[in-house]
Amino acid sequence: MASKFQFITELYSRTLPKLTGDYESWTGFLRSACYNYKCPFDEQVLIYAQRPNATAVLELEKWNRQFGRWVNAGATGIAVMDEARGKGRLKHYFDITDTHATRISRSVPIWSMEPAYTEPVIETLEATFGTLSEKDNLPDAILSASRNAVADNVPDYLRDLLDCRDGSMLEELDMLNAEVTYRRALQSSVAYMLMTRLSLPAMAYLLPKDFEGIYSFDTPSTINALGIATSDIAEMGLREISRTVMQARREQFFAKDAQISYDAVKEQNNAEKERSAEHGSDLQSAGGLSPAEPAAAPRGGGASGQVRGTAEAVHQEASQGAVYESQDQRAAGGTSGGDRDGGGEDGDAAGGADGAERGRDGGAKSRRSPALDGADEQPEAQRGGNGAERPDLQLNSTDENAGSAELPAFLDEHLIEAILLDDGGRKHTRQEIFAYFQTNRDIATRTKFLKSSYNDIWVEVLAGADKVRVGYHAEKDGLLMWEGSYLSRTAESVFSWGVVTEMTENLIERGAYKIKLGLQNAPVMAEQMSLFGIYFPA
Repeated sequence: MASKFQFITELYSRTLPKLTGDYESWTGFLRSACYNYKCPFDEQVLIYAQRPNATAVLELEKWNRQFGRWVNAGATGIAVMDEARGKGRLKHYFDITDTHATRISRSVPIWSMEPAYTEPVIETLEATFGTLSEKDNLPDAILSASRNAVADNVPDYLRDLLDCRDGSMLEELDMLNAEVTYRRALQSSVAYMLMTRLSLPAMAYLLPKDFEGIYSFDTPSTINALGIATSDIAEMGLREISRTVMQARREQFFAKDAQISYDAVKEQNNAEKERSAEHGSDLQSAGGLSPAEPAAAPRGGGASGQVRGTAEAVHQEASQGAVYESQDQRAAGGTSGGDRDGGGEDGDAAGGADGAERGRDGGAKSRRSPALDGADEQPEAQRGGNGAERPDLQLNSTDENAGSAELPAFLDEHLIEAILLDDGGRKHTRQEIFAYFQTNRDIATRTKFLKSSYNDIWVEVLAGADKVRVGYHAEKDGLLMWEGSYLSRTAESVFSWGVVTEMTENLIERGAYKIKLGLQNAPVMAEQMSLFGIYFPA
C-alpha cells in the first residue's frame, strides 16, 4: 500500500501544474469536477487524472449499502488519499458505470436540468447568493450568482493566496491586482461549473479571455488556492440547485399521480352509477379495494391490543441489550472484484456513511460526502447466507446499522417492503400516508408524519407467500426490523426515519404503495401475530 500511495501522491503532483497550463485544461478539469462537486478539490484532481468522465462516484460499500448496486468484477477503483483514516492511507471510488443493478437496487439520484426547472433554479440562486443583477434567463442568472458568490466568499480564501504566492507569477502583482486576478478567475470557474452541470454550453457565455488569469496560478500552492476556492463555492450553489431540482421532480411526479388518481376515481364513480342504474340501489358503494386485514391470531388470545400489551410486558423483562446492542460493528466477507488490496483499505467502512447526525444509522460524517445526492442507507443484500456462502454478496461494512456481532443485518428487500406496507402497527393507514405525501412535499415534514404514524407497540407478522415471520418496532431514531420471532430472531437492522421515508417514497413512485396495487403486487401481511408467540386464554 505504501508504494501505491506514493504513486497516487506523484500522480497528484504531476497533474496539478497541468491544470492551469491553458484554459482548455482548466475547463476540462471543471467539467469533471462539476459532476463530483461533493468531493474535495484534491479528490477531484485525482478523479480527473484517472477517470475524467466519471459522473457519480462512491466507495464499494456505499454502492452496496445505499443503492443495492454491485461493483463489476474486474473494475478498477479510483484511488484517492484518505486523510480521515491517517497519513499514507488510500480509499477507492467506483463510478456508476463500474456498477450494475441487482433485484434490490434503488434509483441513484443523479439529477439533470430540464426547462421546467428554470424558474425555481433562478429563485434558488437568488435566495442563496443574494439579489441578482440579471436574471432574465438562466445563463445570466448564473453569471450574476457567481459574481455574488465570489464577492461574499473570497475574503475567506484571499489571505491564504497572498501568503503562498511566492515563486508564482502572482508574486509580481501588488495585493490589489492579485485580488482582482483571483476574483475574475474564481467567477469564471464557478460559472463554468454551474453552467456545465446544468447542461448549458458554458463557452457560449464565457470567452477564453475570461480564463486568462489562471496562467498566473503556476505553483502547487497557488493552484490549490484557486482550486479549493472554486470547488467550495461551486459546491454551495450546486447543492442548493440539486435540492431544488429533486424537489421539482417530486412535485411533478405527485402532480401527475394525483391527476391519474382523480381520473381513476372519476371513472370508478361513473361505473358505479351505471351499475346502480342497472341493478338497483342495493349494491354497496366501494371506493376501492380494502387493505389486507391481518388474520386472527391463534385461539386463546384476546383483542389484539391485549396481546400486544402482554408482549410489551414480556419485552420489558428481557435484556435491554437484546435491542440496543444490535448495532455492534461486524465484518461480512465476500467482496467482489475491483482494485482492492483487501481488508477495507479501499473503502471507508469504518469512516461512516453520509449523515452522521442520524445517530444509530451512521458513523462520523466526513468533511465532504462524495458525489451522490441522497445518502441514507438502503437494504443491500438478499436474505439468508453470509459472505462465505454467497459469493455475490458485497456487503463489507462495519456500519452500526448492519446488525450485531451475533446477528446479521436484516436486508431482504421484499420482507422490508412487507413491513413498510403493514398497517398493523400504525395509527395511519397506507391510504392516509399516501394522501399526506401528495399534499406535503417537504421531506422533513413527511419524515415527522411517518414517524408519528407508528404506535409504540411490538408487532410480528407472517409476510409473503412463504409466511416468513418478521417484526418491527418504532424507536426514537428509526424503525427496528427483524426476521424470526424476536427472542430467537435471525437478523435485525434499524433504519433511520429518513431512510424509512425514502423507501416509502420509492414504493409510492413505483405504484406499490396504493392499496389496490399493494394487494396485487407487494408482499402482503398474511397474518398478524402476537410477539414472541405468547398467547393467553380469553
